[in-house]
Amino acid sequence: MTERKPLLCIVGPTAVGKTALALEVARSLHGEIVSADALAVYHGMRIGTAQPTAVEREGVAYHLIDFLPPDKMFSVGQYQQLAETCLQVIRQRAHLPILCGGSGLYVDAVIKRYRFAGQPASVQLRQSLQKRLETEGLEELVEDLRRRDPHTWARIDRRNPRRVLRALEVALQRPQDGQEDRYDRLRGETLPAIKIGLTLPREQLYRQIEMRVDAMIASGWLEEAERLKGHYPHLSQTAWSAIGYKELFAYLDGQLSLQEAVAKIKQRTRHLAKRQWSWFRRDPEIQWLDASDGIAACAEEIVRRFADL
Repeated sequence: MTERKPLLCIVGPTAVGKTALALEVARSLHGEIVSADALAVYHGMRIGTAQPTAVEREGVAYHLIDFLPPDKMFSVGQYQQLAETCLQVIRQRAHLPILCGGSGLYVDAVIKRYRFAGQPASVQLRQSLQKRLETEGLEELVEDLRRRDPHTWARIDRRNPRRVLRALEVALQRPQDGQEDRYDRLRGETLPAIKIGLTLPREQLYRQIEMRVDAMIASGWLEEAERLKGHYPHLSQTAWSAIGYKELFAYLDGQLSLQEAVAKIKQRTRHLAKRQWSWFRRDPEIQWLDASDGIAACAEEIVRRFADL
């Protein structure tokens, strides 16, 4: 694989089959995968963040998953730096880099080479914002962000407390006399990339989401959440923003039945899929493949396209 081959990017909504597709393509094209998932970076959250198992990854290098303690904050700027390093190393090995995930901002940060303001996080400020979240609620913080930084307010997931808290951190540390926006595209040209989007008819995707949630519960997600809660009793900005953990913690605290928790997880996952689809469909460069044709058929199509380059 020569360095002139473009980056391969595989995106799409959650549970559509992106990881399975990336693994098949990687085995065919001597590729290495760089995860573009905002929460798969955390250790001890393998099931809940749908990280591929060691058996599934066998023979394929898979970067930026399962390495960060779940009580540590992780920003898109930090991700961008790590991902760029991974891409360089993969290129040096003459392998194909495959960027795979459903976190649209993480994907864009790498391909469009955003420049981030990079302010260091203030522990005192973070603690203050966390207290505000607990006492005032998320809606008040979202409104504060809208007043201070409407551009960021418009683009982030405003239902995600972790994203809202981080955006407010940046906004509150920004000088009031007109510092540039949190990120821009002044770092140069975008990376050459072939963007593949994986999709399914909505009802089929929703069925797949429900089956995956059931399979995750059966494979030990509840026990994983219980261990996480035991090791990090005051965890609030990572696992609590990942779909499923908040609901499973509520079950463990006696606030929900397991059936209610699972139903809420499925509902939140469907909402996530809608947001991801809305993000990616705005990009005219994405070439869409229908996962109804089967992952193997989609992989063959991608391999064929790369063979023609």
